[in-house]
Amino acid sequence: MGPGARRGSRGLPEVTPIVPVPGELQFDDPAYLFEPKYDGFRGLLYVGPRHCWFRSKRCNTMTRFQDLAEQVGDEPRVRSAIVHGEIVSLDEEGRQIFRRMLAGRGHLHYAACDLLSPNGRDLRSQPPTRRKQRLERLIPLPLR
Repeated sequence: MGPGARRGSRGLPEVTPIVPVPGELQFDDPAYLFEPKYDGFRGLLYVGPRHCWFRSKRCNTMTRFQDLAEQVGDEPRVRSAIVHGEIVSLDEEGRQIFRRMLAGRGHLHYAACDLLSPNGRDLRSQPPTRRKQRLERLIPLPLR
């Protein structure tokens, strides 16, 4: 955690989720990382020693997805972590269904994209490729 960073009520740093922005033109540049477009809710997964929860891009706790947070939070073998990703609902064929997700129904999954903080260590200054490699060792890819 960097200087001046605040800690949340449960001891983990306060982090603002990354909000993707659309680009003007399609391009293929090796200096950029590209991810699939998910039709869900962006959120940070906070994994604590006794409790896991999601926070929205507006920093609200997403209580309707608490069961999913606990399920996904059991995967990483860490004492604490902050993971950036998106909550999605999939049908039986694996297609995303936004309206089911709005109701908190369907087969809910968390598409983890980035590992921001394992065990209290702030990785945000590290290259995204390194953070993704560490994430892959903690949570199986591609859709968690």
